[in-house]
Parts: sequence; structure tokens; C-alpha cells
Amino acid sequence: MFLVILSELYKAQGYYDVAERKLLLAKELAPKKLSLDFYLGTLLFESGAMERSVQYLERFLKNSHEETGEEKSQGIISGSFFRNWKCRTFTRTTIRQKD
Repeated sequence: MFLVILSELYKAQGYYDVAERKLLLAKELAPKKLSLDFYLGTLLFESGAMERSVQYLERFLKNSHEETGEEKSQGIISGSFFRNWKCRTFTRTTIRQKD
């Protein structure tokens, strides 16, 4: 988890390449940790590497039901993933929603 925090610090300073290397190292050390796919996918998305981010986010979505105990949805992003996505993607922006 230390490498994830370190990655977040580098990302906050705009060092996306260093942040990615820290997450890839974490993935090497804990290859079955699905949250690392999520972190890598969102980092790459935020850095503008959309095509590369897709592989990690798809892997996370495909396998996240195993880690969380949720059933697979039929191609629909679950509410919990979408909420986590918004929190990670829009950390610097206030989002207002209508209930």
C-alpha cells in the first residue's frame, strides 16, 4: 500500500510516469490485487493514455466481482464502481447531483 500512496504523491505533482512505475512495481509484488488495476487504469486515464487505461479498467471490472462478492452485471457498470470512479477521477472538482 505504501507504493500506492507514493504513486498518489507523484501524480499530485504531475509526475505521471513515476507514479505509473510505482503502481507497476506494486502490481509486480502483488499481482492478484485487483485494486491496483483500478489505480493504474485511473492514473493512465487522467494522464491522457486512454487506450492503455482501458485494459486495466476492463480487467478490474471483469474480476472485481470475485474480490467484492458482487455478481457480474451484463455490461453495465455497477453503482459502487461508478461512485468510486467519480471519487478518484473528480477529486478536485465539486460535483452536484440531483436526487
